[in-house]
Amino acid sequence: MKYLRHIALLCALLPALSCGGPHSRQVGGSKPERVFVNPLRDNGSSPCLVSAGGRFYYLQSSYVRIGIWSAESIEGLKQAQENVVYSPERKYYISGPQLIRLDGKWYIYYSCEGADMSTREIHVLENPSEDPLEGGFVHKAVLRTGCRKSVHPHVCSFKGQRYLLWSGSDESAEIVRFNIHIARLQTPWRLSSKKSVILQPKYEWECQWTSEGDNASDEVVYVNEAPQLLFSRDSTRLLLYFSASQTHTPYYCEGLAWADADCDPLDARSWHKLAEPVFSSDADAQAFGAGHLSFFRDASDSLYLLYQAYSGGVLNRTEDRSPRMQPASWGADGVPVLGRPLPLSTPVREPSVAE
Repeated sequence: MKYLRHIALLCALLPALSCGGPHSRQVGGSKPERVFVNPLRDNGSSPCLVSAGGRFYYLQSSYVRIGIWSAESIEGLKQAQENVVYSPERKYYISGPQLIRLDGKWYIYYSCEGADMSTREIHVLENPSEDPLEGGFVHKAVLRTGCRKSVHPHVCSFKGQRYLLWSGSDESAEIVRFNIHIARLQTPWRLSSKKSVILQPKYEWECQWTSEGDNASDEVVYVNEAPQLLFSRDSTRLLLYFSASQTHTPYYCEGLAWADADCDPLDARSWHKLAEPVFSSDADAQAFGAGHLSFFRDASDSLYLLYQAYSGGVLNRTEDRSPRMQPASWGADGVPVLGRPLPLSTPVREPSVAE
């Protein structure tokens, strides 16, 4: 299978910015506009970005701890020091941290190996401070999903109800499938409904588990993971983005399913998966395995997408991936236009951040 093609839904991204210097450009007599270039950091995966109080807060998988990088600009994140906010005594491959503010408190959701190393569980940290770098995070709970392996938690709200989305597997068979699950949340750390499987790998582009080279694998794993929920521009549809195929292959890509805004999100029949990926590898941009997408809305309501990719060759180490960010726009149908991965070092307009 060759590198995946983009669907017709996609069109060209916002024009690349020209600039008079490495970090800003002058527009007439106005204040210079800040720009940044990718990658956001030299290495990293599962990027998460939020803003509060005039600052950006960035997280990524660190595997033995959870850290937050903070700066007043995206370019500043490259020089920022990691603030370790949680470092358990025993290390269980901590990954995919997600920072979110709920009910006046900060929460971090992440997954890690269970005590017997044969399971993966979702954990919740809590911090009541205004600033996530102050006060301190405490371990609140293990969020019991009912899956043998659970990864990539994502919390969202819909019609006044909170939900948890995640990727989970209940199998220990010859072919392992990671499906997208959803359940209602009673509290930020406790479910109030049974889990529902709403997406399962079924297309060829979702079922690629190996590639040529040293990282070739005999284990057959079909993957839907890293769910992210977004409303369409007119709020008539729920847009569920997810990553597909094994993350260490160039076939790792981004898919999209949608549902009507008046649906029951726990009913798998509500969801309609597009037959082709919406964002994928681009050799010209040195972006292979482009996926694990998330969105960032800035203070002016401009839309940006974050994702992970690697520059080429065989991906032997997860540390070879890097986080990247670029603008998106809204299509006439209310669905984000993701475009193609931008080449590295392309100047990108900085998102604005609310004070």
